[in-house]
Parts: sequence; structure tokens; C-alpha cells
Amino acid sequence: MPKLFSTRSLIFRFAICFPFFLIPNFAISQDVNTRLLQASAKGDAAEVQVSISQGADLKTSDNFGKTALIMAAERGHTQVVSLLLKKGADANATTRDNTTALMGAVIGEHVETIKALLSLGANVNVRSMHDYTALKYAERGRNEEIIWILKEAGATN
Repeated sequence: MPKLFSTRSLIFRFAICFPFFLIPNFAISQDVNTRLLQASAKGDAAEVQVSISQGADLKTSDNFGKTALIMAAERGHTQVVSLLLKKGADANATTRDNTTALMGAVIGEHVETIKALLSLGANVNVRSMHDYTALKYAERGRNEEIIWILKEAGATN
């Protein structure tokens, strides 16, 4: 039976691979900004806090221009939204098509997230690239509670 690996080959492979077992997982993990975006999308407030404490940039965004705040708002992660805003995230940051976290929360019909965004400085009258406001998205969704909340906050079309 032929030898699969020579002794020299095995030693070389071991020497190359072994150090990776000594390095803790966090040292090999993705960069802190990517972790912030992923944690925000998942609603993992603890990981969001860790990423921020490790220097994550609250302005960082994905390829579509979605910031951590926008990702969290779209999914209704109110605790993460509040944390990001209190740590200095821009409540009115926009994606490439000029949609905001508030618009994302409205489309997802996340009432508590909408209230948190409004209470922490989101502009209710920003217009998207398609000339939609949060109110217009709410009217398309026909959610009377959200329409009322937005109008109370001064929303116009």
C-alpha cells in the first residue's frame, strides 16, 4: 500500500495548521463593522454593544447602503434600534435609494420600533428616491395605527 503522506509532509502540514488551534475564535472573526451589521440584523443587542465598544463605525453600511440602524429597524429589533441611536447612530441615515430606518420599520409594520425611532429623532418627512415618505408607505400598507402615529408626529405626503 502506498504511503499517502511522507513524514516531512505531515510535519509541514501540522506546522502550518497547528497555530490556528491556538488562536482564539475572536481573533479570527470578521471585522468589527461586519459583526455590527450582522448583530443588528439578528437583533443581538449584546453583540451590538460589544462591536461598538471595540470601535465599530456606526456609519458603516452594506452594499445597498443599509446601516446597522436600518437593518435593525427593518426587522423590528427595537432594543437594538434604541441602543444604536443612544450610541450616536444617525436616525436619518439613508440607503442608496434614500430610504430610512423609519421607512423600513413602517414597511415591516413594527409599531414599537417606529415609536422608538420617532422619539429619538427620526425625520418623518424624508422622501425616498421614488418620492415616498414613511406616511405614503404606511398608506400603501393600510395600517391605520401606523398612519395615525406618523400623522401625530407631523407626517405629510
